[in-house]
Amino acid sequence: MFSVNSELKWAFTKKKIVAKKINLANWFFLGNDAKTLKSKPKIRTTKTQDTNRILSPKPTGNIFTKGDIIVTMDADCTYPAEVIPDLVRRLIDEDLDFITCDRLTLAEEGSMSGLHGFGNWMLSFNARLAFGYGIKDSQSGMWVFRKSIFENEKMRPTNDGMPLSEEMKILARKVLGKKKAIEISVPYRPRVGEAEIHTWGDGWKNLKFIWAKRFGLNRTRTEWGPLPDNPDSINGNVPEQS
Repeated sequence: MFSVNSELKWAFTKKKIVAKKINLANWFFLGNDAKTLKSKPKIRTTKTQDTNRILSPKPTGNIFTKGDIIVTMDADCTYPAEVIPDLVRRLIDEDLDFITCDRLTLAEEGSMSGLHGFGNWMLSFNARLAFGYGIKDSQSGMWVFRKSIFENEKMRPTNDGMPLSEEMKILARKVLGKKKAIEISVPYRPRVGEAEIHTWGDGWKNLKFIWAKRFGLNRTRTEWGPLPDNPDSINGNVPEQS
């Protein structure tokens, strides 16, 4: 997760991290993927409250980030960090509020197993069927958005587990509208490191959530704001909050 304002000198490429100057600041990572990056300069890591939660703008990232624009992505080299400046520029120039990145259209060979490819297609198809929102990749974890979207309570997700990703896109299209929330295709590359996804369990959880959300049966798992087991955000003693 990143907050945007000045300068950052690290970006991901296909198999490694290389020095690269791009117009970003306060690059830091949340979750288990962060543990391999602690030795890198200009990068600060922090753990999410629960390893079962994905990178969440609700209890963690939204509290930490200081800039006006937030970028999310997995820290496993699958997403193309080098396109972030172009995505941020497009968000600003076209007065957008939310960009989600479609992985499926430009996925490289070996980036996703056949089973995971089918699972992503199936979940995305069900989300389009349920909500008619036209998103190709409901499970993408690479987003670029304005932090201010959460000022609207209708944009605050109810789930901070795996379904958060699909819920963010559902809310963005419904609340912000298709002109303000768009999807852009980006390359998707083979993972570096071990996958932590639970194929069948997470897939079933996401599928259930889509239809529960569609019929208004989902419930808020975690209230908006800092959590008691995340003392950094409550005490306000992390650099991004100063």
